[in-house]
Amino acid sequence: MPTIRLFPSSEGKSWMALLDTGEPVHCFKSNHGKLYLISRHQLEVLKQLQLPFEEMQEDAKTSTKI
Repeated sequence: MPTIRLFPSSEGKSWMALLDTGEPVHCFKSNHGKLYLISRHQLEVLKQLQLPFEEMQEDAKTSTKI
């Protein structure tokens, strides 16, 4: 399951898009800030809506901005 970080400027809109999928969203705090564990489908929804997010790598030491 992908782990992402949302940007403050669009966090509310992104959060609502995630909830609108009807799938669970798991939010947790890490040393990288607030992170969200989501499904692949939810990741695709964010991409389709062109909502910015940062996908965290498995080791959470590196990230990819999208």
